[in-house]
Amino acid sequence: MPALVHEAYLREQRQKMVESAWAGPEARSGESFSGTRFMVRAARSALDPRRWLVGGLAVLAIAAGNLLFDHWPGADTASEAAVSASPGWPWNWELGYAPSGAPRQDALREIVGHLDQPGADLLPVVWNPRLVARPLLDVLEPAVAVIVPKTTWNETARTWSRFLWAVLVWSLAGVILVRLAAVDLARGESVSLGRALKFGLRRLGSLLGAPLIVCAFLGALWAVGSLGGLVGRIPTAGPVLVGLLWIVPLLLGLLMSLVVAGFVVGWPLMVATIGVEDSDAYDGFNHSFSYLSDRPASLVGHSLLGVLVGSVSVFLAWVVVTLAVSLGALSVAGGLGAGLEPNDSLVAISNSSERGVLADREVPGQLVGDGAAGGVPLATGLLVFWLRGVIVLLVGYAAGYFWTAVTALYLLLRRSADGIDVADIWIDEEDDEPATAEADSEAETAAEPTDTAAEETADE
Repeated sequence: MPALVHEAYLREQRQKMVESAWAGPEARSGESFSGTRFMVRAARSALDPRRWLVGGLAVLAIAAGNLLFDHWPGADTASEAAVSASPGWPWNWELGYAPSGAPRQDALREIVGHLDQPGADLLPVVWNPRLVARPLLDVLEPAVAVIVPKTTWNETARTWSRFLWAVLVWSLAGVILVRLAAVDLARGESVSLGRALKFGLRRLGSLLGAPLIVCAFLGALWAVGSLGGLVGRIPTAGPVLVGLLWIVPLLLGLLMSLVVAGFVVGWPLMVATIGVEDSDAYDGFNHSFSYLSDRPASLVGHSLLGVLVGSVSVFLAWVVVTLAVSLGALSVAGGLGAGLEPNDSLVAISNSSERGVLADREVPGQLVGDGAAGGVPLATGLLVFWLRGVIVLLVGYAAGYFWTAVTALYLLLRRSADGIDVADIWIDEEDDEPATAEADSEAETAAEPTDTAAEETADE
């Protein structure tokens, strides 16, 4: 019994910690202030290394899929242009922390440069939506390409493949990250990665069904507009009739624009709804569009706040990574006797572009070579592997923060619109098994001395 009471006490304290971040307007300065606290708490919650791993693997899967689709058999000039415009592998990304086209700099000098010229470098530090909202952009960019008229069936198949692959990868990775974030933010507890993965796989049909409902609705409106085009092909009378009823395509366009806007904002909330509530595809679709129409100001305001907090958080993570890489390389270079030879300078090998994720000081030059002059190609390959692994975890943190912020945003909107407490989330019975087993074990351990004392008393 004492152990069970202790476990109940710990749960109560964790709940109070969660509720303290959600004190109402009477206790604090308003909902916006509690929302700010919660978004900052989301950035801290995203420091879970498991989320970096899930986000990084999803980024790699998207890059590999895009590479495959961009080199689809029979690719034309348009696809070659798409390849050149694609962000590609994460170690070739442009994070925006330096002017476009600027050469690499020493990591330490670059960070000091941000401090010396805060005005010129402040914007990408506090506002970097292309990096923070990368999962959403990975879905929206092929979605926009789907709407644009295609010249060949090959191009159509490639565009749809990119879109469906992005939806599949980020829906599955997103619901896993949402599940991890929801249990942490709502209850201050942790769920294992295996159970979060099992949860996501069981809800995969609902995850794919929610955006397909939007696509089906948009396709129906598009088909009605196409009927007007068929009428316009009637000689003489067709164009006149279409011009007379042109108000119909205008209304259809308005409806389609609302659906597209709803998808842009609503798709992440669909994933959050399924991850938090264990609901179906229709419920995810209904919740997202309901919050968009009922709480637009709160939705926009907290979304902007999330981008601001996320941009600063990812920048700080980038600073830590660049410092770690540079200082680690300098320390090893000291042991190698750097500076004794002309080619002993530190070099960058994580990518081949002039500007990448990391700055210039990555590894000692003595460890890099082509084997012709004493270089060690195997050592170079191993160094590239570790550096690119660090970069994948860095962009994984950005992806993990995005879905953690989406979870916090969903809980904010649900609390505001439906009056449901933030701690009220769906919990699988398996999620409580470790805590229950631990409590039972503690109860048995605590009961043993009591039983022994009772026996001794009886003997006396």
